[in-house]
Amino acid sequence: MKKLLFLSFLVFTLFIPNLYATELYGKVESVTLGSEIPSDSGKEVDVKYHDITLNWEQKNRDLGKNYDGWWIGLKIYAPDGYNEEKATIKRGGEVKAFSSVKEADTNYLEAWFLVTQDKLEALKSEVDSEGYAVVATYEFDWDGSGENQTLKVKVVPDKITLGNIPEGFHMVTFESDSGKKYFSVENDKSLEEYLSEEEKELLNKFIKAPEGKELVGLYLEDGGLEFNLSDKISADTTVKVIYKVTEKDNPNTGNKLIPYVAMALISLITMLGLVIYVKVSK
Repeated sequence: MKKLLFLSFLVFTLFIPNLYATELYGKVESVTLGSEIPSDSGKEVDVKYHDITLNWEQKNRDLGKNYDGWWIGLKIYAPDGYNEEKATIKRGGEVKAFSSVKEADTNYLEAWFLVTQDKLEALKSEVDSEGYAVVATYEFDWDGSGENQTLKVKVVPDKITLGNIPEGFHMVTFESDSGKKYFSVENDKSLEEYLSEEEKELLNKFIKAPEGKELVGLYLEDGGLEFNLSDKISADTTVKVIYKVTEKDNPNTGNKLIPYVAMALISLITMLGLVIYVKVSK
C-alpha cells in the first residue's frame, strides 16, 4: 500500500508542472501590406497574402536582402517570459539562437522573403485546396522545452503582382533548358559590376552546363549577338544560354568491341600455348 501511495505521489508531482505550465506563443506582424493574420497567436500561425502588389526593392544587406527584387516582410515578437538564452528559431533544417538573429536591443526578428516570377510559377503546382502555397516555414522554441510554435507564410501565386522596376534599372532574363532566371542591373553597369556575390553564384549555377552537355555561349535573343557578363546594360535584355551535346548521337560501338576481341585473342593464345606445352611434355 505504501509503495502504491508513493508511486501515485511521484506521478502527481511530475504532472503538476505540466498542469500549470504557460504556453509561450510569439506575436506576428506583417511589414508588407495586405496580409491576413489570426488575431490570437497560437501553436500554429498562418500568415496569408491573397491579392497584393509587391514593390521592387534594391538589395540591402543590413536587412538581409542580398538580392534586388520583390520582398515580403514580417516582424516576429518573442512572447513575454521567453527564455532569452534558450529560445531558438529553425528554418530549412537549420537551428539558430533567437538572440543571434533578432534585432539589437529588441525582442523581435524582422524576416524577409524574396518573391520572383519563377518562384511564383513553381508554387502554382504546390497550392492547397484554398489556392495557397507555402513560401516559408519557421519553428520557434521559446523556452528550450522542445515545444515549437510554427509559422507559415502563404501566398496565392496567381494573385501576387510584381511591381515595375523603377527608372534607372533594367531586367536581364536568362533562358536555358532548365527554365528562366531574372536579374536586375543598374543602368550602364554590367552584371559583373552590379550583382552581389550571392547573385553571381546563383547565375553561375544556372548557366552551368548539365551532364552530357557543354556550354557554347550566351547570345542575345534580339539579334543573336554574343553576350558577355562584362557588357554594359542599357535596356531590358533576354539572353539565350546555348549548350551542345558532348556525347555522340551515334556512338561507334565497334570501338567498344576492341577490348573484348583482344581479351578473346589472348585467351585463345594462352589455351593454344597450354595445349602445345602438354603435348611436348608427353
